[in-house]
Amino acid sequence: AERMVAPKKNADGHTSSYSFSSSSVVDDQGRRVTTDRRRYEDSTGRLKAVQEREIDGKKMRTTWSRRNKEDEGRNESICSSGSPEEFEALWQQTPFGEAQKMKVKGEL
Repeated sequence: AERMVAPKKNADGHTSSYSFSSSSVVDDQGRRVTTDRRRYEDSTGRLKAVQEREIDGKKMRTTWSRRNKEDEGRNESICSSGSPEEFEALWQQTPFGEAQKMKVKGEL
């Protein structure tokens, strides 16, 4: 499911938008694999985006944020167990990871 909320204009004339999506599958090994994304951005350059991924109970949350257009921003990944690199290696073996590899190769 994906939803984009129409941009809104606040009292000082700035606009903002919010979007979110959620996908879930059970892979051929019987593991439940989910990904949820949320993103807020406004016309001043402020940004907050979150992606939460889960593979059979193992979770990783990645957050990107920026205060304004001049800010370089930052990101952070937190895992429920293990390291982000271990989670990424496991993610590459899921249907979402396989689709991502095909997209990078230009096959999708």
